[in-house]
Amino acid sequence: MRQGKTAGGFLWGKPDDTPEALPIFDIKVTHGTDTPGDGYEKWEENLSGAAEALSAVWLSFSKERAFDGSPVIGVQTVTGEDTSPTQGYEKILTELNPQQKDDDLKEYFCFITQKQQFKVDNPEYNVGDTLDILDTADSWLIASVITVDKPKKTNPNSLRGVELTMGRMATV
Repeated sequence: MRQGKTAGGFLWGKPDDTPEALPIFDIKVTHGTDTPGDGYEKWEENLSGAAEALSAVWLSFSKERAFDGSPVIGVQTVTGEDTSPTQGYEKILTELNPQQKDDDLKEYFCFITQKQQFKVDNPEYNVGDTLDILDTADSWLIASVITVDKPKKTNPNSLRGVELTMGRMATV
């Protein structure tokens, strides 16, 4: 995998010796001898480093316009089953370290596409949307959009002109 050399930048997939690399549109994680499915290609490197086939962890990618139809422009990993990735990133729910028994230490691969990044940079709030809001006391709240006053909504990254109902998030 290598970074594309374009103004926006995206990831290229080239797992074999062919001279042409194409943008990556979707990523999957598989374990052992599992196959990623039609349209996906496995990288040859086993991420787990395990010698036995059943303990192997593989990244696979699709050069077909899957997921949301735009190329992957960034990747990250997060640790912990309940950990959310950075806003806009899609978390692949198949863990990178399946041998880890502690859910808080499991690692997950995440990616963001060009289209998802645009939505993060230019949010459009609609009635009924649910948002996670961090209040001034550093407490997370869950909010629901009640109304949107488009004339007051001059800055796309602001909640000005958006009326919300809020409540405390439940902790389990």
